[in-house]
Amino acid sequence: MAESKIDVHAHFLSPTYHQAPTAHGYLHPDGMPAIPEWSIESHLAYMDANGIEKSILSVSSPGTNFTSNGSVNRHLTQESNDFAAMVKASLPSQFGYFASLPLPDCAGSVAEVQRVFEGPVKADGFALLSNTSGVYLGDPILRPVLAELDDRKAIVFVHPTSPCQHRNGGRFTTDRDGMTVTEQQIIEALRKQFWFDLAGNPVPNQVDALLKFTGKEQLLFGSDVPWTRFEAAGKMVEIVQRELPACVGRENLEMVYRANAERLLSP
Repeated sequence: MAESKIDVHAHFLSPTYHQAPTAHGYLHPDGMPAIPEWSIESHLAYMDANGIEKSILSVSSPGTNFTSNGSVNRHLTQESNDFAAMVKASLPSQFGYFASLPLPDCAGSVAEVQRVFEGPVKADGFALLSNTSGVYLGDPILRPVLAELDDRKAIVFVHPTSPCQHRNGGRFTTDRDGMTVTEQQIIEALRKQFWFDLAGNPVPNQVDALLKFTGKEQLLFGSDVPWTRFEAAGKMVEIVQRELPACVGRENLEMVYRANAERLLSP
């Protein structure tokens, strides 16, 4: 029987969101063949078949910023978050969620952080893309949003998306508020403040490399369903269950599969 797991990298598409990418010209986001189908029932069936006790849902790339109309983006963000909150409220033992933000709209994003945290069903954290319309997470214009999240000690789930050539030519800068951040400081921040999930079939080779950089205590289970189709994700679970013991030790499987996530998500 499969070990019990908490999936921190699982996605959903509300009925409204399912139509949004195509309506705004995103026919194959990030090279995906199509917008996947999703329902609560199909997700629960996948969880049951693969020993997943709980899934933390989020909107995947390309997020909720489809247009140049801030009002439209804010409305889609709110609708998606309200739908996820409804799913969590209906099945709190099986589902949690990371809320979306209408970045790079800072005012709208700060307002949405406040709305979600002060609503009846609190989000478990917030899902941010690696960049939105070319605005990367280190861009100074996002500081009010990041400060709001930091003040609330919010978990931030960083999801990859298609890269965009930055306005400064793609250079990686290490300047923060006029102070130079060293490579070692960046490495230490990553080791202490970042967690890594197993979506994308990284076992065994990438996990072996990652564990030279961070500890087993910061590994989490993830699947990327339904953007990774449920059937394909089930096969990846089989690979993880077969290969992961050699990477982390069989005695640490429960920690990676669920205990680390419980520790991270606990209030």
